[in-house]
Amino acid sequence: MPIVPQRLHSRGLLLHSRRNRNNKIMNMKPFISISLFVFSCLCSNLALAADTAVPSPRPFAIVALDNPQSIAVDRAGNLYVVDVDSGKIQKISPTGKSRVLGSKIPAPIGITATPDGTLFVADSGGNEVYRIAPGGAVTALSAQIGKTNFSEPISVAVDSGGNVFVANHGDKTILKITPAGVASIFAGKSGASGSADGAGDEARFNSPRGIAIDAQNNVYVADEGNSNIRKITPAGVVSTLAGTAGEGGKTDGTGLAASFRQPHGLGVDASGNVFVADTGNHCIRKITADGVVTTFAGQAGQNDNIDGAGSLARFNQPRGIAVDNAGNVFVADADNRSIREITPDGIVTTIARASAVTVAPASAADWTQSPIVPPRTGETERFDYSHAQTLDGWDGDTGYWSVKDGAFDAKGKGVQSNFLLTKKSFSDFRLTFSSQVIESDNHAGVCFWGDRAVTTNGKNIWAYRGPLLMFPGLGLWDYVANKNIPFDPSGKALAKKIYGQHELVQVEMLAQGNRLRVAYNGQQVLDWRAPDPSQLKAGPIGLQLHGFPYPQEVIYKNVVIETFPKEDRLITVNPSK
Repeated sequence: MPIVPQRLHSRGLLLHSRRNRNNKIMNMKPFISISLFVFSCLCSNLALAADTAVPSPRPFAIVALDNPQSIAVDRAGNLYVVDVDSGKIQKISPTGKSRVLGSKIPAPIGITATPDGTLFVADSGGNEVYRIAPGGAVTALSAQIGKTNFSEPISVAVDSGGNVFVANHGDKTILKITPAGVASIFAGKSGASGSADGAGDEARFNSPRGIAIDAQNNVYVADEGNSNIRKITPAGVVSTLAGTAGEGGKTDGTGLAASFRQPHGLGVDASGNVFVADTGNHCIRKITADGVVTTFAGQAGQNDNIDGAGSLARFNQPRGIAVDNAGNVFVADADNRSIREITPDGIVTTIARASAVTVAPASAADWTQSPIVPPRTGETERFDYSHAQTLDGWDGDTGYWSVKDGAFDAKGKGVQSNFLLTKKSFSDFRLTFSSQVIESDNHAGVCFWGDRAVTTNGKNIWAYRGPLLMFPGLGLWDYVANKNIPFDPSGKALAKKIYGQHELVQVEMLAQGNRLRVAYNGQQVLDWRAPDPSQLKAGPIGLQLHGFPYPQEVIYKNVVIETFPKEDRLITVNPSK
């Protein structure tokens, strides 16, 4: 009997995590030592022998996560998920119970676990790697080796000798820390970008991301910037296992004949097979020890949220991977805000998802039942920033925001939702602009109907409380309740067809009463009414830079705002089409 892919509904998933915005940590339990290790971090896991049998698929769990980026599994089958938006680490038991680890780490992004129950956590924003002892004590490794050794550490793994390996995303090196606390660059040269193979500092990386280690202590690196997978022997000799540097693609094949697109997480099973979260292709790839690459689950270039067998399944920006002793692969599916389990036979099941995920009603008509607030009246004014020379009329952090060629240009890394805000407040308006995300796979967006805010840690005084329209793609986020806002899902499918992640898109937003209509490149993709008009207020319009955890550059050009528009329609949409 054929396996039919099932679109996920609110009652039909298993283990999960969610999406992206802040930074903290959650509670971990000790585990008992054995002969193999679990490695993970935006990254990796070597399969471990379990104490007890773990059901497959696991019981479904609702887990409060926003943007799951990395995942690890211990020999008892417990999963550890780092959520970069909330800054928390969630532990999920084989029975589906979850809890937050209480360790205070500012901005966790990568995680790995060793057999004795010790956890290592990479904190890219804080340039630190932390050790969490089985009893819960937290130690910063910089206290032993000095902080200058770290440069945006993004993933971490441990070999059978207790050596800690760190992917330094900032200076493009792989750092090795011995059990005695001696730190050295294991491969690559600090600050030198490239793709050369070779021994030690002769090798070059371009944005090393995930790390995994096999039973022979070979280190595998997802070299995101080169879109390939590298292998480092215990002697420090670097070679390219699969993919050709700089040639992103989705081709299966052997060695250099295969291609990837922005690979992130890695995991290794007991047989030495390497599993790759091929983030840009929205699928999971498998590399044998001989370098033969196949698509293990999902279909390259097709992003969605569907369970099923092999190519019938769909992922959306998978980032972290872990592999258990039975060969089950666990995936932190970031943009689906869920955890997926893949059996050795390639059957994909969602075993956890975010508690705030809301599933679409059966028909688009169900989305129109919100209260209707009619358009407000007022003076029609036009604010034209299409040939801006300065940031006049706007408030923003000039460390991130500038004007370039008449457009607003934002560039930064390690910054979460930093907004360029209008000095004037708006209730009913038409906003037209063109935007392009030049760097990163993160979304950008526009906030409205709210007010300026300061993050709880006080580090970002250019935050916002209110609805956020997210693009590329199409999404709505509630910056008051910190959760996704449901809407007619048909617009998402259309938005994906209209333009891609790094393409220039023309956007029109028409906000009237509690109704928001949106068009991309002259095609309407959204007609939504806010369900609780009492929460809405006239407020600044905010253009978003979302450079966490990955660097982002985004431009907003030809920005024009019209207050109390007289035409009750999307003017960029041709009604005859």
